[in-house]
Amino acid sequence: MIQAEVGRSERERIRQRNKDRARRLRNAGRWAGGPIPFGYRPVDNPEGAGKILEIVPEEAQAIRKAAEEILAGDTLGKVARRMNHAGVKPRRAAMWSRVTLSRVLTGDHIVGRITVNGRLARDAEGNILAPFAPILTVGQLTALRATLGKGKPPVRTGRAPAHLLSGLLTCHSCDRTLSASSRKTGRFYRCYTRGSGGICERPVVVSASAIEPYVEKRYLAAVGHMPMYKERTVVSGLEELAAVEEEIKATLADMATSATADTFKRLQDLQARQAELSARDTDKRTELIPTGQTMAEHWKEAMVEDRRTLLAEAIDELIVYPGRQGQRIFTDDRLVLIWAENEDEDLDEDQEAALDATLAPVVAEPAQEIPEDLAPFLEAARRLQADGVDVASLLAPE
Repeated sequence: MIQAEVGRSERERIRQRNKDRARRLRNAGRWAGGPIPFGYRPVDNPEGAGKILEIVPEEAQAIRKAAEEILAGDTLGKVARRMNHAGVKPRRAAMWSRVTLSRVLTGDHIVGRITVNGRLARDAEGNILAPFAPILTVGQLTALRATLGKGKPPVRTGRAPAHLLSGLLTCHSCDRTLSASSRKTGRFYRCYTRGSGGICERPVVVSASAIEPYVEKRYLAAVGHMPMYKERTVVSGLEELAAVEEEIKATLADMATSATADTFKRLQDLQARQAELSARDTDKRTELIPTGQTMAEHWKEAMVEDRRTLLAEAIDELIVYPGRQGQRIFTDDRLVLIWAENEDEDLDEDQEAALDATLAPVVAEPAQEIPEDLAPFLEAARRLQADGVDVASLLAPE
């Protein structure tokens, strides 16, 4: 019995010594051990004994990029898939998921702070310790927590598109969206209107291996040389709110062990201040910044889901027509591509003259080089003529 009590007392002393050591290390701005947070690595302290945490540039860049994408409106699932596609590896998992990414983006470590048993570490004066270099600002962390906050219903985005042109191709005959399907002979986009009980006079089917490279080539020929920009959301005015919320957490933790009148009064004051700050308008703006890449370079690195988004933003319609019997290659006359940016644009007199001069031979078979700014209108004319519309009479002066 005496030996057991002596052993228990010794374990308590060892545990207390370890706690005291960890606290001294934290107060001295050194790493006290434990799981190493993503974005950091332990290195020798250049100013004395022990270890400190320094930023891993590649991982920090991935965190900042993910934070910008979340604040710009992307979902956690999409950003996680993007990180997996880019080859960014998490620390303790095979790949990124919404849970692992959320923990990284909302953890206190990304602003250089330390937590002990779920509470922020503080010095003797009660100030929050932040001994390590931050990856994000406190304002960004607060905005991310508000965006990804607990209690919010999960965003259901459905299954990510597995095919480049999923949902983008339209049947010429019934105007229904073509569906992607896979068979032993390959992948196809097919009109299933008849199969679902609808009416389609001439349903189309097209090989994905034929039409996808064609659309990609057309898209990159038009925009591949352009500089690539990305959206960055800048948030400010949240630092004081974040500090008050941390004080509320600390006060609630204190009430669990010492629920005094002073503690209640402090909590009430903090909650009133929190309500006041939450009612203020925060400065949140979105700006476009260059990435240093061309659109073609970005396309090469992008995953299928992001490539499809680029196409959906740039193209208004992709109308597929039947191929000729026995035809094995994809030809221009099978697809009408209408750029979204030219949807409501009117022609000036010179463009109308050029259109009149080139329309007749182009509708049948392109025989001369077409001005780039006329291409969308000629595509529309080709589609109308294929549907039996007398295009020449529409263009004739009244």
